[in-house]
Amino acid sequence: MASSLDGDENDWFKNETHLMHTDDLFSRYQALQDYVAWAADDAERILFSAEFVRPSFPQLVDDFYAEIERHPETRHVITGGPPQVERLKESLLAWLEQLLSGLYDQTYVRRRWEIGCRHVEIGLDESYACAALSRLRNGLQQALAENWKGTHEELAAVERSLDRLLDLDLA
Repeated sequence: MASSLDGDENDWFKNETHLMHTDDLFSRYQALQDYVAWAADDAERILFSAEFVRPSFPQLVDDFYAEIERHPETRHVITGGPPQVERLKESLLAWLEQLLSGLYDQTYVRRRWEIGCRHVEIGLDESYACAALSRLRNGLQQALAENWKGTHEELAAVERSLDRLLDLDLA
């Protein structure tokens, strides 16, 4: 019987990453939260900020997939045509809702892990995944700035919390 290392290099990654237990993933996530100085007030700020950015979600999602279409390095992972893009748009909307939910428990962490594994499985270059998240970050921050009703200091605190949260998603 051949080992998973005998196949394509991603076979090993797929097999090994799916073996990670949810408790281990969550412990790792908590350690990373500590590393970036994530605190309960960060989650509260994110939850509070959702109302200011949620109306921009459809525009952010459309921009996200339009940009994927512009680049052959990312376009190649879309193999199911417009129906797949529509499903992925729904998934990204759910991802954004979860991001701003204020709840970062084991279920959240497991789902984020699975999404990252799927990106590896389909052959998405890591640098494009990072660039795509940067594009979303910029869009979310722009939506916050345009719709914010509080003080500049409060906005800056929310932006720092959002940066920490998105950095945790990249980790």
